Amino acid sequence: KIYEKSPIGVEFYEGAMLAVDSMRKQGCKAIISVYDTGHDTTAVNKLISEGKLAQADLLIGPFYQTNLLQVMDYARRHKIHVVSPFITANKIILRNENLSKAKPCVQTTVEEIAKYIGKRYCNERPGSVVSKNIVVIHNGDPVELMLVNLFTDRLKSVANPTGDPVDVVKIEPMIKVAKYKERGIAAVEEALSLADTNILFIPSGDQVFVSKVISRLNPKHEDYNIVVFGLPEWQYFNNLESDYLHNMNIHIATPSYIDYERTQVKQFIRAFISHYNSYPGTYAFEGFDITWFYLNALKNYGSKFQTYLPDMTSQSLQTDFKYKKIDSTGGYENKNVFILSYQDYQLILASPMVDEN
Repeated sequence: KIYEKSPIGVEFYEGAMLAVDSMRKQGCKAIISVYDTGHDTTAVNKLISEGKLAQADLLIGPFYQTNLLQVMDYARRHKIHVVSPFITANKIILRNENLSKAKPCVQTTVEEIAKYIGKRYCNERPGSVVSKNIVVIHNGDPVELMLVNLFTDRLKSVANPTGDPVDVVKIEPMIKVAKYKERGIAAVEEALSLADTNILFIPSGDQVFVSKVISRLNPKHEDYNIVVFGLPEWQYFNNLESDYLHNMNIHIATPSYIDYERTQVKQFIRAFISHYNSYPGTYAFEGFDITWFYLNALKNYGSKFQTYLPDMTSQSLQTDFKYKKIDSTGGYENKNVFILSYQDYQLILASPMVDEN
């Protein structure tokens, strides 16, 4: 019987091996060991007790948090750097300088949404679309409320930065909070403006709630200019009508994006098909990107590469890397976030911020 999540690991491995092959062609010599621990902590303990990890300079995975916690303790004691490809929560890198994670946490994602909105809509400069009407919609969930506060604080700091050029007119955003749980769509309608572009942010991954809000807002798109921002989970929702996504100018923040028109992406797909006689899924792209990035780190900086992670930037096939140490004793978080928008009924990169700095 094949475990239901095994294809994820297989795809990741296949992409990673293509990265290894590419690095070897560039003269990189590395000993690669692959272990399938499944979701079994006993298998991880056996690897550790038998000394299989003792000589490692880098560990990619394990994928599951319970297994990762075991490896983290061992790696910390032996000064081995560990990469977590899929876990998003920053808790795992607290007080652990030897760990980096390739995906941003939800708080970082929300801060990047606020940064994008602030730069693109709240500064009056060439190329910007000025709007003072920002509406945050929540359903009363404690996590949503935390993200609402984080978003508003970050947006205010971005919209009113210090040291901007004198030709930039700062716009004080009017941030309204619509409490959907208390008054439903009426709370949102009262916050909308006929004169301004309405920038809506819904900090929720609840498919039922998000679908309800979007479907009830859709009839308003003819009367109001609306742009909606949402979380990464939205791209996997299967009950949002494509017309609604287009009408509401839906924007989604996500840690990964594949431009299938890029030459490098086309080359990877051809190589993958040639090696495996199948088409690569997103986990294959992730396997390639992460392995390629970290093998380059080892090649260029040696086994103590982690202090150089913030200085390394990489435009990869799917996942770009912009690492930052979370604090003096913690590990490294990849803070790269793409903002995608629905255009012609497909998700593509949204227009860049007016000022990318």
